[in-house]
Amino acid sequence: MSKEQRLAIAKDVIANIEMIHHVAKGHYFVGEVGDIDLTADPQAEIDKIAGRCTVCALGALFISAIRQFNEVKMCDITYVSQNRSLFFTNNPSLRFRLATFFDRGQLALIEAAFECWSTSDGGTAARDLGKKYLDPKQRLIAIMQNIITNDGDFKP
Repeated sequence: MSKEQRLAIAKDVIANIEMIHHVAKGHYFVGEVGDIDLTADPQAEIDKIAGRCTVCALGALFISAIRQFNEVKMCDITYVSQNRSLFFTNNPSLRFRLATFFDRGQLALIEAAFECWSTSDGGTAARDLGKKYLDPKQRLIAIMQNIITNDGDFKP
């Protein structure tokens, strides 16, 4: 877990936020595959993937981690449901992959800020930071900016 990697991911989220199809509470990483080649390297297709996915803060971190460090295979992020191929990762899988970069406490605080939740370990301050921003994209940018300002750590 290096601060350089966390900084690169946070900066990438901000730089590429407009490529993401939709930023919303309650969605980790989900979207239609469409014509994306499922045998391709996810890093090579990440802009197309982002353009089809709805994500929360952790999902945005995940997309940027793929863009920056390519730690996944296409089969790790796809799911076939009712003859439809979807981009999808569940909470434990996403957290496991992001744990390469952020510790569990940091991920909990980032999620609390984005979802405007309280947690037992400082999540009230995170929730209050999140509530300052009604627009989910602006909230996400504020969280990423906090990580950048605090040299790779989220400090609400």
